[in-house]
Amino acid sequence: MPTRRLPAGPSIENLRNQAKRLLKAYRAGAPDAQERLSEHPRWATIGPEGASLADAQLVVAREYGFEDWTALRRQVVCAQGTDSDIQPRLLAMSPGARAEWLMAALRRETANRLQIAEEQVGPDTPLATLDASLENRWALSEFQTEMLCPLLRTTYEPLPGPSLTTLRLLVDYLVREYEATKPPPAHEPFGDPYDRGRLARPLPTPRRDASRKNPRMVFILCSPRSGSTLLRVMLTGHPSLFAPPELFLLPYESMGQKREQNTRRGHDWMNWGLGTALEELQGLSTEMKWEAVQRLEEGDVPIQEVYGLLQGLVGDGTLVDKTALYAMHPRWLVRAEEMFEDPLYIDLCRHPYAAMESFVRMRLHRHLDHLGGYWGVRDDNLWRFAEKWWAVSHRHIDEFLRGIPETRKHRVRFEDLVTDPKAVMTRVCAFLRIPFDEAVVMPYRGDRMADGLGDPNLPSRSRIDERLATIYQERRPPQRLSAFARDVARHAGYELP
Repeated sequence: MPTRRLPAGPSIENLRNQAKRLLKAYRAGAPDAQERLSEHPRWATIGPEGASLADAQLVVAREYGFEDWTALRRQVVCAQGTDSDIQPRLLAMSPGARAEWLMAALRRETANRLQIAEEQVGPDTPLATLDASLENRWALSEFQTEMLCPLLRTTYEPLPGPSLTTLRLLVDYLVREYEATKPPPAHEPFGDPYDRGRLARPLPTPRRDASRKNPRMVFILCSPRSGSTLLRVMLTGHPSLFAPPELFLLPYESMGQKREQNTRRGHDWMNWGLGTALEELQGLSTEMKWEAVQRLEEGDVPIQEVYGLLQGLVGDGTLVDKTALYAMHPRWLVRAEEMFEDPLYIDLCRHPYAAMESFVRMRLHRHLDHLGGYWGVRDDNLWRFAEKWWAVSHRHIDEFLRGIPETRKHRVRFEDLVTDPKAVMTRVCAFLRIPFDEAVVMPYRGDRMADGLGDPNLPSRSRIDERLATIYQERRPPQRLSAFARDVARHAGYELP
């Protein structure tokens, strides 16, 4: 329960100073500060010596009734706005008129925040020349986010801060974002993507020895923004499981092929999960883990052997792969059956409205645009892009799992996971043939490889938020979903109005 009320016209800087004073008082031995910081949800893990400003900020946020510092900051900066009708007005403007309005507003807001004359803020003036602190990419992104939230009454996170170094670049970016997030035209419904066999794309002939299979492992099958990162960190808390971030291995025959395709597409980020797994399992430094990945690439090591390497390092435990991309091609899913001995599958689903809204809000098209185009689901409109990706992913999963015995598949609904995590994880552990462990329902305790790929919001949370189960009721997409998507939703147990 909140113990304090936000003052009228709260300032994020004042709140940040409150956290600084709390931390300073704690380090000085003040009893009141020690008592307040002891309320930190992970205090037993952090310990008194490890207290940081981020810990003090979390305590301050909780005292005001917010889940975390990010939620408090967003509420404060957005509350500073005054024009609640600005979003529909901006959407109704032509791109030219929208750019003109945004440029004028952002010049005023930048001058006001930096306390300089508006004439000093030119459209092409590098922001870092106006304030040296903005040379830091994270400071620049935070500055832009905190400026846009009260101005536009919405958030644009994550902002590609390093590339938006001037107001003209920021305005151009925002104009494109507004065009992409407009409701899809009513006369252009999303049809069956299998029409005329558009998704029936052949794959290369496998190089692996089909007669030799790796030991059993676990795959989490899902679409993006379905809660797979939360489920992954819950699972990796179990001593019998090792669940790293996305491995991105099944689509490729070898590490050499993976490097060639990802370099050509600019998808080097697809090595992050593999590097993190090697770092964690072998105790490697950052430099050493990338050298290890590079050796696998230069040796053109077959993907099945890479999985075998990871399984060998895991030892008696079980490896878990939760790469959502696998659901975009049914043949990629079949590869799991060809490579492993009786693998287990967790079918994770989330209400399409919530998954789509998160897809659009987190701007996943930045990473998935090329892949979406290749597999026939790309769309210039982000809402329809999100609908296509969700529906096609789950159709592939459904069709694949029809041929899998009941004893090797288990469905988890995200809504159940966040409202009754213990019951859901008890059933998951039973399915995986391992005893239940309390650590699986404490996902924010300890280091669980939560940085990097996956849900960028996860590190800022401190507990499972059951409110996420019903958020789809507040964030419905602007379009009526297609008959194809609605049929997939019904099969997943979601009746759409």
